[in-house]
Amino acid sequence: SLLNMLNIKTFLEDGKFVDWANLVDSATEKKERIIVKRSYRKAKPVEYEIRDKVPQFADAGQRAEFWERIVAVCVSGAGWQFKDWPWKDERKESVDFLTTFAKVRGFQVRWRDDLPDERTRPWDVERLFMEKNSRHGDTSVMHRFWDVLDTHLKKRLANKNPTSSVILAL
Repeated sequence: SLLNMLNIKTFLEDGKFVDWANLVDSATEKKERIIVKRSYRKAKPVEYEIRDKVPQFADAGQRAEFWERIVAVCVSGAGWQFKDWPWKDERKESVDFLTTFAKVRGFQVRWRDDLPDERTRPWDVERLFMEKNSRHGDTSVMHRFWDVLDTHLKKRLANKNPTSSVILAL
């Protein structure tokens, strides 16, 4: 995925994409979680927790509460990304992608000129396209991310009080 823990904060807050490969040398340490403050289309900033892996839990209650907070995932296309996810198709002994993407909005951020990823073709994910050699469209892509997530959350959180939300950048 073009987004990970090194560059997702700048992208989701400011609409500025920086290739994470350019940030590897300057990264001090890998963070377990990042807080993104979203102000796009909000009267006051809303915080989202960003994680790149599912944490370990002391009990089943903590695990269930965590999964209720997951609102989005940035996918690379590899099925192993979902090995720790709770929604399984027991007949196939694999992830139930239909249920997963009904509950959690999937995003695949990729270069516009890359060939389509056949692994994700059947997945209900929003494909966001970045230009390799031009950064002027990055803010529009960030706006699209938040607009699509907002639509998903209106459906998912109807008649519920929202809690702190988590986005997984796997």
